[in-house]
Parts: sequence; structure tokens; C-alpha cells
Amino acid sequence: MDRPTPPPPSAGWRPDTTQPLVYLMAQALLSVLDPAGFPDPRDGTRRSWTLTPLPQVMDALVDHEAAWWRATRHVPGTGVADLTDLLARRVVALVCLLCPANRDDTVAILRRIPELAGSSAERRAAITDWVRRLYGSSRAVSVGTGHKR
Repeated sequence: MDRPTPPPPSAGWRPDTTQPLVYLMAQALLSVLDPAGFPDPRDGTRRSWTLTPLPQVMDALVDHEAAWWRATRHVPGTGVADLTDLLARRVVALVCLLCPANRDDTVAILRRIPELAGSSAERRAAITDWVRRLYGSSRAVSVGTGHKR
């Protein structure tokens, strides 16, 4: 698929070194995922992701991931069709932050989430397997391998 080549920066352009690198990376990713830009709530026009404030950029990235979570948790046999959006967000955040060393550790840390504190090991294992299928070793954090790539 051919995409238009963006124009080069103007002669006076300088990178914004006051922004965290993750913010700039998130803006770049959203520019690829949604080149139309961010819908401005004031008038509905689309704005460049590079002009969008950090909270909206991060919300847009999480919303993009949440759509993927919704689609995958309804796959027959996953055992996680009843996972809510909020619980899915908590699960993914916890696993990415703690980067458990293996599947058993992942199952165990899920007890830290209030909705899963009293759940069975089988329930937490189904959720663990779902997260591992989503993010496995192809993402920055290798779920269940205990290391960051």
C-alpha cells in the first residue's frame, strides 16, 4: 500500500527535547496507526498526533490495544470471554510492569489484581495464556520469560 511521503521539516524545525522519548515514540506510532490524526473535541477537526497532548496520545494507544484485547478474548477456547475492558487493562499493565519469570509466576502475580485475588489458579492460568498469546516474545516485554528485550 502506497502512503504519501510527508514533507521534510521546515528549515527552522528543531526536535522538542523537553518531551519524554516514550511520548515521541507514541506519537510516531499513532501517526502510522491513524494517519488522519486526533479528533479535536472542540470542533471535530483532525489534528496531527505530534500536536496532541500526552494524555490523549496515551489514551489512544491503550484504546488501540483494548480493541485487540476485545477481539482476541472472544476466540473460542481461550476461557477469557468474560474479561472486562478494565480487568484486561489491569492484567496487561501488571504483567508488563512486573515481567514475571515464567508462566507459574504470571499466574501467581495475577492475585494482586483485586478482581482476581480470590479466583482459581485455573482462571488465572487461562488469563495468563491469553496474555502470552497476545504479547509472547514478539513485544518489548517477553511475558513469562523474566527479561526485557
